[in-house]
Amino acid sequence: MSVETRRQRERQERRRLIVDTARRIAQTEGWEAVTTRRLANDIEYSQPVLYSHFTSKTAIMAAVAADGVTELVHAIDEAAHAIEPADRIDAVARAYLRYAATHRAVYEAIFTPGIDSGDAHTARIRDALDAAATERDGAALALWPLLHGIASLAGDRHIDYTDTDHARAVASLLSGERARTARLIVGGKLTRAKAKTPAQ
Repeated sequence: MSVETRRQRERQERRRLIVDTARRIAQTEGWEAVTTRRLANDIEYSQPVLYSHFTSKTAIMAAVAADGVTELVHAIDEAAHAIEPADRIDAVARAYLRYAATHRAVYEAIFTPGIDSGDAHTARIRDALDAAATERDGAALALWPLLHGIASLAGDRHIDYTDTDHARAVASLLSGERARTARLIVGGKLTRAKAKTPAQ
C-alpha cells in the first residue's frame, strides 16, 4: 500500500469517527451537546484536526443526515419489496416510523433547515416513497406528509409513538375512497404551495 493510499484511508477513518461520535452524542444528549470541543475531547483529536475534515457543526450534521437518508431509503425499499402489494403501504409506513423513532437525532438532522443543499436528501426519500406507493391511487402524494407529521409529533413528545397503530392508520387512510380524498386534500395543498415557489 502506497503512502498516499494509507493517508487517504486514515483520513476517511478519522472522518468516519467524527461523524459516528457526533451521531452518538446527538442521539443520547441532543444536537446542542455536539460541539467541536466535545468531539475533540471524546475522540482525542485536536480541534484543528476536526476543522480539517468539517468546517462547522452544520457540516457534521450534513454528513450525519446523508448517512441517515441512505439508511431510511434502504429501510423503505426493503419494506416495499418484502411485502405483497396490498400490504405495501402499511409495511413502508412501519419502516419509516420505526426508523424515525429509533434514530431521532439523525431524523432531526435530515430535516434541519440549511442542512440539505439542493433538496438532495428529500428528493431521495420522496422518490423511494413514490416507488413504494405506485399502485395505490393518491398514496404517493399523501404518504410522506402523513408519515413526517407523525414522526415529528412523536419526536417532540406530542403523541405517544407506536409504529403499529400509526402505520395501520396511515394505510387505512390511503386505501380505496380515502386515498382519493387524501389526494384532493393533501395534493391540492402541495400543488398550490409548489406553484408559489420562485424559479431557481
